[in-house]
Amino acid sequence: MVNPWMEAVVGPAMEAEVGPEAGRLGRTGFIPLDDRPCTRDFAPKLAAILGEELIMPPDRCLGHFLQPGDPPAVGRWLLEQAASLSAVVVSADMLAHGGLIASRSPACSLREAMEGVSALRAAKTRNPRLHIYASSVLMRISITARDKESYRYWRLMNEYSILWARARQGVATAEELQRLEECEAGLPRRVIDDYFAVRRRNHEINRQMVEMVADGTVDFLSICQEDAHPYGPHRLEQARLEEQIRKLGVGDRVAMYAGADEAGMLLLARHYNLLTGNRPEFGCEFYPPGDEANVAPFEDRPFIENLRAQIGVVLGSLAPKEAGSAFCLASCPGKGDLLKHGAPSGGEGGSPAKTVAGLTQEATFLARKVADLAPAVAGLARAVAGGKIAGVIDVRYPNGADPDLVAAMRQELDIARLGAFAAWNTAGNTMGTVLAHLSILGAAVQSGRWGPENMARHYEFLLERFLDDWIYQGSVREELRTYLAGRADIESEYNLGKAYGEVNRLAAQKVEERGREFYRKHLAGHVCSVGTASRRGSGKGFWRLAPEVEIQAYLPWERIFEIAVQARVVVETGEKTFGESHLNVEVD
Repeated sequence: MVNPWMEAVVGPAMEAEVGPEAGRLGRTGFIPLDDRPCTRDFAPKLAAILGEELIMPPDRCLGHFLQPGDPPAVGRWLLEQAASLSAVVVSADMLAHGGLIASRSPACSLREAMEGVSALRAAKTRNPRLHIYASSVLMRISITARDKESYRYWRLMNEYSILWARARQGVATAEELQRLEECEAGLPRRVIDDYFAVRRRNHEINRQMVEMVADGTVDFLSICQEDAHPYGPHRLEQARLEEQIRKLGVGDRVAMYAGADEAGMLLLARHYNLLTGNRPEFGCEFYPPGDEANVAPFEDRPFIENLRAQIGVVLGSLAPKEAGSAFCLASCPGKGDLLKHGAPSGGEGGSPAKTVAGLTQEATFLARKVADLAPAVAGLARAVAGGKIAGVIDVRYPNGADPDLVAAMRQELDIARLGAFAAWNTAGNTMGTVLAHLSILGAAVQSGRWGPENMARHYEFLLERFLDDWIYQGSVREELRTYLAGRADIESEYNLGKAYGEVNRLAAQKVEERGREFYRKHLAGHVCSVGTASRRGSGKGFWRLAPEVEIQAYLPWERIFEIAVQARVVVETGEKTFGESHLNVEVD
């Protein structure tokens, strides 16, 4: 489904270049990973906070759900636009394969994939001054779940890949070797053969992208590890790529971290930070203390290691929590064992409740109450009161907000003063969203772009994260699961088929009603005040959030895994103050 409001954010393709001399940051292109809201819409929404527009290929080129995009058409679009662009943020997987799901399919040959990414060299030749920020996905440890049969194979391949790697490294136990044989016997040979053939093809594309960094085609490359585990075939590929990066001497221009869907946002934030001179220092408080060393489910490295890598992508640094220009409260991942418990993937399913049950986290973690979070939320409130742009990285559970944390924030914090919040999908997706949002807020301050329209775009994105990550993923999605249970006419929650319209209407109604209630309680009438963008008023007047909001929600793909939420927020100006705030914004 085409996003009904993105025209206002992205805008039509412009005929002439709009450069810094016109008060803008240059004409920037954006080629997303696919047409999901998180990959297609989030980056343009963040750009709008700076008053910037991104131009994108037509939606028809990006594919939809199980239908791949059109790499040749996207490549032609890039060449047509290259001469008028100052920069482009691009997904190599869209150019090579037609999107993320398509990248896991053997349908595309290596030759075709190489031809797809060659459009980057052609674009650089056409415009040598073009800055190219690219991302490329390092394949997950399993296949895509499209229906009930492939979901069963997804679970087996997840386990098989981990055990295969442990056996190859000589660390598998006798019990694990026996289980490896059982997994192999339960998988059709074609599934295994296709899986490793796709891995080999995608690895060659990743190597080619590193070569493009070395020859100057690509300015910066993020190699993003999608759903993984500390053991798996991806570890061997990572080692080979690290050796290539070392030999070519491009370690300062290539980042390798756990994630995928957030890559476009982070690269866009890097670009804007470069242009505005913003160098964010993220002071982080980790809760519970010490859990930042945990490996989040569906990732292959400690949370803190991944956080440092993503901070580096946006040209930031990790600072002591008291010293940073921005503040992050990170509700850290719990302990779990994917190998033994095989919970639904952050990329293929699982509400917080089901994921926690599947991972069998420690009892002390499960018994946490709202009151336990009071000190952490108090620290967040102090950072906000001190004028810092503050965000919340909620990765306690995969794919959905921690209800206790949100409850504590609703009790103790003026949410209208928050800089960023996210709690969706994997830990890497969540942290990348928060880091990009905080970075772009900082860039807005650095460049003096902080008027009512900028404020409105910020509050829209912030509100949408609560409605998506907390309201939908935390409760509505599970209600839809219950609604679908036992329905003989629906093959799978991952492919709704003819029931899509019915389920879509139900999801929209629930999210929109609860979203308006959340806005009225926590944002309506509040004075706009976000970190260092705010200062004490001098009586000239203040900006405030209008009493009502417009919200539209829909299921973008024919499944219940994600929701698209669009909010329209109005910032009013006037002489009267509304809400409670220690820091207020003057109206010139």
